[in-house]
Amino acid sequence: MTRDVYNIGKAGAVGPGAQNIEQAAPAPSPEPTRQPPKPSRLWMWAGGAVAAGLAITASAWALRGGIEGSNALTIAGAESPAPSGPSPAPVQLLASAQTKAAKGPRLALVIAQTDYTAGLTDITLADSEADQIEAALSATGFVTTRESNLTRDALSDALDAFRRALEEAGPDAIGFVYYTGHGTQHPKSGDSYLLGTNARLNAASDLPIYGLDMQTQSDAFAATGAKAVFLVFDACRNVIGPSGWKAGKKGIGRVEAMADMLIAYSTSADDVAEEGVYAPVLAEELSRAGQTAETAFAAAQRRVAQATGREQMPYTSNKLYNEICFASCPGEMPATVPAIPLPTDASSTDDDFEYSPLTDEQSRIRSNGFGEAAMAKVVAEEAAQAESTARAAAYRVESGGQGCQSVAYKGDCDDAVFGRHGVEIYGGASQGEAFYGRFEKGIRAIGKFQHEAKAAEPRSVRYYLGQFSATHANARGNWNGHGIVEYQDGSIYAGQVRDGQKHGFGECTFPDGVVVYARWQQDVRKETLATNALGDIITASSPVCGSD
Repeated sequence: MTRDVYNIGKAGAVGPGAQNIEQAAPAPSPEPTRQPPKPSRLWMWAGGAVAAGLAITASAWALRGGIEGSNALTIAGAESPAPSGPSPAPVQLLASAQTKAAKGPRLALVIAQTDYTAGLTDITLADSEADQIEAALSATGFVTTRESNLTRDALSDALDAFRRALEEAGPDAIGFVYYTGHGTQHPKSGDSYLLGTNARLNAASDLPIYGLDMQTQSDAFAATGAKAVFLVFDACRNVIGPSGWKAGKKGIGRVEAMADMLIAYSTSADDVAEEGVYAPVLAEELSRAGQTAETAFAAAQRRVAQATGREQMPYTSNKLYNEICFASCPGEMPATVPAIPLPTDASSTDDDFEYSPLTDEQSRIRSNGFGEAAMAKVVAEEAAQAESTARAAAYRVESGGQGCQSVAYKGDCDDAVFGRHGVEIYGGASQGEAFYGRFEKGIRAIGKFQHEAKAAEPRSVRYYLGQFSATHANARGNWNGHGIVEYQDGSIYAGQVRDGQKHGFGECTFPDGVVVYARWQQDVRKETLATNALGDIITASSPVCGSD
């Protein structure tokens, strides 16, 4: 993930990388000898970086290697050997790859306020929330800056520096600010403030000292003249400070968007939001191909409301007047599809080189499969963190600390508010299987389900890492949402799941580098596009992914 690319410091300096993000690339170097890449099993993230005048754009798809990976990076300003023959002309994999979604510089600032030092409660999942949003933005072409645990003055400096960088990037720029931390309202005026980690609230007059007025920030970003500005406030927390502080109202109030702006809140005005609820859903929608920005935020809004029984109802104020998309617009390929240099004449042609553009149907399958797999990897990071927390809770109980312990369970006891973490071991027919993660109301929510080792059954599951929820199929909570499945044969599926099966789009990666992009329905493959380790399309039957 890209960090500190604008050189945002306490003085608000903006480094050379903030301008001219899309530079003209020099003529590509001669095509290197194609070698099969080493297969990458997981965590193939997309991202961009700008530093010291170098502009690098890569996609996770390109990083896989082969046709896409051999010449997929375009580096402006980097030295390269002189071509021995005519310079190859860069062409797009598809003409549609130069999409509306990819036009203009994309800059993002992600802020996580976890550790409050002067009396306010800490926000334990702020870093995890920020990680998910940052990954989704990086994967959709944003150059991201990450800041954490900022005092009021440092928070002001970071926002000021980012705002200036956005303005200098020009009228085609798109800016995105995500803030997860504490926010509160003035008990009399109703003005809302983002709070620095040094906030010491004993009276209403402390708010301008320790907080930043959200309306002022909105006005300032509206004045940048950017093509679009997104302000996302995951700050509707219940502020419980020193005894002298009386907030008057829960959460934060509502600042409405101005022209060419969208402002999103993790819950409705004057209400509070739970940690870890809004961010993963929004990250998933930001990564989803084939929808506009309005559609992405509306989908996140509906899904969170439905998942919480309308106890948490996100709100979006939208005044966008340009069509803006994240992964890709409807009917288009994702914006991160790389340019592929191809030879222009026989003198620079490899006899073994063949290239055939994908059909629209193949492009759709690969786009959807890759997009859902990328989201699954974001979710898996949160699941891995839940697993780690669960193991720590179980160890604490075993060591004589607080918690609950029974024949099958060790971990936290109460999950009435934010869920509980623990380890549950299953007996009977499921002997040897275990869940490590977070439970919500007694139901598995997110984490790792470790299956019994069955070396003699290579198509059986080794583990699942991802989301769970209760359905008619399994009242205790089965795989539902997004996740990663590793099978005994070493193949790995990443994508959508339902009722404990592959269901929806995803990708399956095999130890030999073969990748299958497909749509599954209850573990039955319905649409398929397979590529070998070199990235060439496999025309013969593709390998089986687990229980296909």
